Amino acid sequence: MIADFIFVALFYAAIFGNVTTIFQQIMSSTSRYHEMLNSVKEFMKLHDVPKELSERVVDYVVSTWVITKGIDTTKVRPRRQCQILGGGANQSVWDPGSPLPI
Repeated sequence: MIADFIFVALFYAAIFGNVTTIFQQIMSSTSRYHEMLNSVKEFMKLHDVPKELSERVVDYVVSTWVITKGIDTTKVRPRRQCQILGGGANQSVWDPGSPLPI
């Protein structure tokens, strides 16, 4: 009987803990988006960028954010290395100056 109560309490804690974490991540992402957008608008206002150009820049920034979902694509690297040519091929993809392994 007591073991059932403990099990149910742990089950509810795990579910509510996970739901809370999901909401926190969503709010964090939304906050980063609004902070970035406000920074861009503030920059445009500070430097007296023409209204038409400002709208185009904001549209570009918003569309880029939507496409990448806020992830900096220059910092993302593939986790799997090329199995045919080995790790050197993966390195040469990211660094064009490095020679391919022979």
